[in-house]
Amino acid sequence: MTQFIDDPKPIIEIITLLKNDPSKYVQKSVANNLNDLLKVNYPVAMKLLTSWSKKPTPECAWIIKHALRNLKKKEDASALAILSKLS
Repeated sequence: MTQFIDDPKPIIEIITLLKNDPSKYVQKSVANNLNDLLKVNYPVAMKLLTSWSKKPTPECAWIIKHALRNLKKKEDASALAILSKLS
């Protein structure tokens, strides 16, 4: 289904509501969703993660780090820039 690849806005609205959830289960789910979004719609996902990284809660910071784990391994410059703000 490419509906959410072409227009991820409904998904972004949901995960934005969950970005500060204290449940590690929810955090992991949000991070994995973002990781998948990065693979199919990199610019949209990076824009969202950049905005979230400005003043993240500890929960949101964990989500961002987990979402960017694959790009960190690939030494993606944008991902590394976001991660450097969180350290």
